[in-house]
Amino acid sequence: MSCRVRDTIEATYDRFAVVSAALAAYLGLVFDPSARVVERAPIQAVEALAGDDPGFGQIALAELLDTRDDAMQRLTGVMAAEEWTATHPQ
Repeated sequence: MSCRVRDTIEATYDRFAVVSAALAAYLGLVFDPSARVVERAPIQAVEALAGDDPGFGQIALAELLDTRDDAMQRLTGVMAAEEWTATHPQ
């Protein structure tokens, strides 16, 4: 049993599998899914960087599907879609 919500291990695994698939789909809008190895150190304090911070320049083009501008347009489009806004209220 899961200590957190008293679910079975199977139910907990299923919940994590759904989240994992959703995260992979979301990141797949920007990052190349065939890029299996990242040959650089992590970007320090990335969660605190502004969107135009030069630190993001450390991400190699080989890790991305295409340009950052194209990726941002794709993400913006997905997040503006009715399906997204209906399930992700602000």
